[in-house]
Amino acid sequence: MTTGTPRPGQRGSGAAEPRDTATRHADAMRSLASEVDRLQRNLDTASRQSENLQAALESNRRIGMAIGILMVTRQLTDDAAFDCLRQVSNQRNVKLRLVAEEVIYRGALD
Repeated sequence: MTTGTPRPGQRGSGAAEPRDTATRHADAMRSLASEVDRLQRNLDTASRQSENLQAALESNRRIGMAIGILMVTRQLTDDAAFDCLRQVSNQRNVKLRLVAEEVIYRGALD
């Protein structure tokens, strides 16, 4: 048996068959597509979290403004002003941020 001449259907010097190359290429493309999908999901999740944090930050600022208004107009401590907002929120069954908006726009809590 001579080792220098490849048999029919074989390639010399260990070269991959075209079918093997195509299979590896297809596997690599599937893997790449899967990774792109995973990264897109991560990006979507991060975007939603960022939007939620931005909304929470804005809401927190508005509540802080309302607390300050109540502190000045009713001579309350910050804890007492927050408790006042919370109690009204619970009594009316509305979100605290909506009660805070009322205080900001009216300058009082009725």
